[in-house]
Order: sequence, then C-alpha cells, then structure tokens
Amino acid sequence: MGFQAAIAKKNRSNNSGGIAPDPLHTVNTLSIVIHYFKAMFTCTKDREACLITFIYLWLTQALENIKSAFRLFKSLARKTVFHK
Repeated sequence: MGFQAAIAKKNRSNNSGGIAPDPLHTVNTLSIVIHYFKAMFTCTKDREACLITFIYLWLTQALENIKSAFRLFKSLARKTVFHK
C-alpha cells in the first residue's frame, strides 16, 4: 500500500467509523461466483435467479446462517412476491 493510500485509508477510518471494504477482494469474489454459476447452470433464467439470490444473501451477510435449503427457502419466501 502506498503512502497516499495509507493516509486516505486512515482518513476514511477516522471520518466514517470504519474501514471501507477492499474493492479488489470484492471484485475477485464476484468474478469467481459469476464464473462458478455459469459453469453450474445451463439455463440462463435459473442462473440469473440464483446469482441474484446469492448476491442478496452476500450483501446482507446471511450466508453464514444458512443450514439447509429448506431454511433458505423459508427466509426468502417471506421477502419475495410470487406472481402467477
């Protein structure tokens, strides 16, 4: 980390109450997940739905709390609207 980057990080820490997440780590994680989902799903519609669900759970930090697929479905069913 360069001298100016260290100063900027310290200033962000003092001003906002916390250190901003590392953007390189975030981009790498998302690119790995997108690559994994492309290889895992053949149907584009299923891939997009699962990817959006993963990103939602990742941003809300709910991935650690998932113990089974049934509990995941129950928690998501309360937050979504199903159209006929």
